[in-house]
Amino acid sequence: MSNTTFESFPAIVERLAADPPGPALIELARDGSRDEYSFAEVLDASARYGGAFAAQGVGAGDVVV
Repeated sequence: MSNTTFESFPAIVERLAADPPGPALIELARDGSRDEYSFAEVLDASARYGGAFAAQGVGAGDVVV
């Protein structure tokens, strides 16, 4: 049996937001422009989207297309 520990995705993102090793996402547009997003920005956007979906009645396990 291995000594592997499990860390959930939200826990990983929260840890990385507190001590980021670099950008979480890098967006490269067709026009050559580049935007970088930090782990804190991704965490914040995720919480906002989650709140908006929940306000519309979307719950855990629901499929959103």
